[in-house]
Amino acid sequence: MCPDRDSNTFKNKSDIVFTKVMTNGCTVQTVMLMTLRVIIKSSNRRMPVRALVDTGSQLSYFNTRVIKELALKPKRRQRLVHGLFGGRNTVPRLHEIYEMLFMI
Repeated sequence: MCPDRDSNTFKNKSDIVFTKVMTNGCTVQTVMLMTLRVIIKSSNRRMPVRALVDTGSQLSYFNTRVIKELALKPKRRQRLVHGLFGGRNTVPRLHEIYEMLFMI
């Protein structure tokens, strides 16, 4: 995503997690996404949200508004590289990992 940026900025490559994304070309104008209403619970707080269900994903991502409203603190940090369309990868980036419970 940033071709002029040095991708070798991390010394310890074993700390980086690689993910891959696969896609099909689509000419349809309307795309229906699978969503589910869930309640996210953390500590003594609960928040109803609509979750986008991605059955092929290895990780879950949340809007920063949800993290702030639930006053979540990261459990740990992890460097991730995302595999993009066309076989390209992002540069390693530090992500915060949170713990929460989903209820239907």
